Amino acid sequence: MLIEEAAEIHEAHIVSSLPNKIQQIILIGDHKQLRPTVNSYELARDMNLDLSMFERLRNNGLRPVTLLIQRRMRPEISEVIK
Repeated sequence: MLIEEAAEIHEAHIVSSLPNKIQQIILIGDHKQLRPTVNSYELARDMNLDLSMFERLRNNGLRPVTLLIQRRMRPEISEVIK
């Protein structure tokens, strides 16, 4: 399963959508960017609901793999735009 913008998604939403026989999950995102939105300040503070599963895994020692080069479009196309 591939999840884009994983740092903005609540952990419960990710876990509840996982199929029983999942073999691999790829979380794409940046833990230094936007966090999940929580409407209740008390829940965010007391239950850490403002942390995504992506961020929680990283905080618990899971080493993320980071892209060294990111291309959003082919260089030939970006040259036309420039």
